[in-house]
Amino acid sequence: MKNILIVTCFLLSSLTIFSCDSNSGQEAADGEITAIAGDTVSLPEKKKRLIPEAANAGLMQLELAKLALERGKTDDVKQYAQLMVDVYTTKKQELKDYADSESITLPQSLTDKQQKHLQKLRDTEPGEFDMEYWDATIRAHKDAIDEFNDVLKLKKERKGKKIEANSFELWAVNTLKEKHAQMANAMAYRLDLKNRGA
Repeated sequence: MKNILIVTCFLLSSLTIFSCDSNSGQEAADGEITAIAGDTVSLPEKKKRLIPEAANAGLMQLELAKLALERGKTDDVKQYAQLMVDVYTTKKQELKDYADSESITLPQSLTDKQQKHLQKLRDTEPGEFDMEYWDATIRAHKDAIDEFNDVLKLKKERKGKKIEANSFELWAVNTLKEKHAQMANAMAYRLDLKNRGA
């Protein structure tokens, strides 16, 4: 439990630092990301693709979390699941606003692949549910992170130069950082559960 607290404190402090940097519209690392004044520029087609992908990732986290709230046994699972419901309910509304501004229709249901993963979790025996939940939520975070990285390609684009970004792109960068922290937190909880032999 002590390890969980240390990891959680570290992740929260890292997330706070990242959030402070990006709220000002700049990211200090290899380069600098600055918001475009007025935000009237439409997103490039490739980055528009991220809006429905992010919505699907959010739907998956919401469905996993709702199931965990119903079937989870440990307090860690229930608290994390409630956090995911809170976070992704807010993200869902934010994405709707971006989608409306770009005339994009958001998906209203999970993909077939996501439905299969969710059904596998539903079919899990009660005593194995918590560990399977951690595995499923970590996999869902990883899939979303891969998609965000593929579309944003920040490392390739940034190499020491200034990049202008609109509010959606800044939102996506912040969300990517949050997803990394959420996945690391889930991994720490999974490890703690494994170490307890539950």
